[in-house]
Amino acid sequence: MTVDASEKIRHPKRVVFFRSLVPVLLLGGCTGVVSAPGNLSSQPTSLVQDAGLPPGQDPASTQAPPPPDPNPKQNPPHDPPNRIYPQSGKRNHLFYVGEPVTFTLGGAAVSYEVCDYWGNQIDTGPAAASVTMKVDQPGWYKLYVYGAANQPPFGDSVGGTMFAIVRNKAGFPQRSSSSADGSDPLMDETLRGLGGLGPQRHKIDDFTNLAATQSRMDSDTSIDQANYLPFDPARPRSLFALFPNGTGDASFITALAKHFSGVISYWEGRHEPSSSNAVSAGTYIANELKPFHDAIKDASPNLKVMGPAIVTIGPGPAGLGFVDDFFRLGGSQYIDAFSFHGYNNFNGDLFLAR
Repeated sequence: MTVDASEKIRHPKRVVFFRSLVPVLLLGGCTGVVSAPGNLSSQPTSLVQDAGLPPGQDPASTQAPPPPDPNPKQNPPHDPPNRIYPQSGKRNHLFYVGEPVTFTLGGAAVSYEVCDYWGNQIDTGPAAASVTMKVDQPGWYKLYVYGAANQPPFGDSVGGTMFAIVRNKAGFPQRSSSSADGSDPLMDETLRGLGGLGPQRHKIDDFTNLAATQSRMDSDTSIDQANYLPFDPARPRSLFALFPNGTGDASFITALAKHFSGVISYWEGRHEPSSSNAVSAGTYIANELKPFHDAIKDASPNLKVMGPAIVTIGPGPAGLGFVDDFFRLGGSQYIDAFSFHGYNNFNGDLFLAR
């Protein structure tokens, strides 16, 4: 995909493309640009370092647990009782420049507000059964919908979603109304291709039928080959696969990797070994990562192994503690790329959090 500078949402520290769009309840409203409190450079770079604890030790582990609450609070409801779900009729609320940005609201909706990526208010007005927003520039937006009454803990929010506006240009894959978005309902491969959001994770969690797994992944990767891989000559794109529940049978892995050796370049082992059915770094390397690495390289030495796919690179045994042990015990011998999941890694940087 070729991208003009005007297609990007500029940020002082990075360039951000619009994100995957899902219907979510958005509380609050337009906030404008948020400034970080105080001087971030004066904040501790590591909670472990700041507490004077050895690497890998969680600061919370040195504190006595609090006594149980004799009157525990009930979890609040997830949604207001009169929640509404704005609908646009567009795939993932993705509009082309020049198309009216229209949503059906109705129900408990009394008013609405549209904010851009930075939190600046772009449009606001009374709600109706159908409302056309006064938004026409390319970008990523939030839609907040408000009702008449205050309903704690939601305030007057009764619904919301996100949407994006892009240019319809020859260098982009076309938006599709087809429901053929791959076998994983959490991954809309058509939108990922159009938005340049990065490759979806081709998951393998069934080792009982190699032919069926190959057939499913053949279909999924064909969508990527049509909508994602060919569209950015400046930055060659790659696909990757992972085994979220563990790497299982080595012969199965080798056969699968060999089948896709010309299509999928990167392969990742178990999902979050430091937190999900947690094992020590040494056990993970010996029992899972090394055999997985060898099975992939047996298919082709040119294939790349990623790991350890940990849940965070924040402090604590599931994050930096695991990372320290992983490298100290030689885990780097069995990966071509270090992978991690970016939960709770903002460390006070509100721009990054945004």
